[in-house]
Amino acid sequence: MLFLLFSLIFLVAGSIPTLINVQGVQARFSGMQTSALVRATGECDDGNYYSFIFADRTGKVYSIETATCSSGIVSDGDHVTVWYNPADPTQFISANDLTFDMFFLIGFSIPLLIALALGLVWLVRLLFPRKMSGVPSGYPYAGRHSRD
Repeated sequence: MLFLLFSLIFLVAGSIPTLINVQGVQARFSGMQTSALVRATGECDDGNYYSFIFADRTGKVYSIETATCSSGIVSDGDHVTVWYNPADPTQFISANDLTFDMFFLIGFSIPLLIALALGLVWLVRLLFPRKMSGVPSGYPYAGRHSRD
């Protein structure tokens, strides 16, 4: 039971990146796909702040700066795939961010899947115990043989 609780905590922790960017994930599944140019806009402790420059389907150009510090996911001058919400193009997600979010969520879901499998095995064994032939079911040494 403790392992199941621990696994649920892992699942919640693994879903945090996705929950933080729910609008971006929604844009991925219901938005428009385009290519964006990545520009470094400032330095931070671990990397840089970036802005994504892309045009919507009408040709209007957007330059949207991210609020998170990033290192190694994108580089200045990269062209990346982004999905944006046509009603509000400031709601977008890049392919790199989406991949990171999905790997993070799946990786943290594995302990939960293991816990569910173990819980199912435990429940089946509890509900359908094995019967030993020739030994009364309440006998304390069922399955053991004496060495006389």
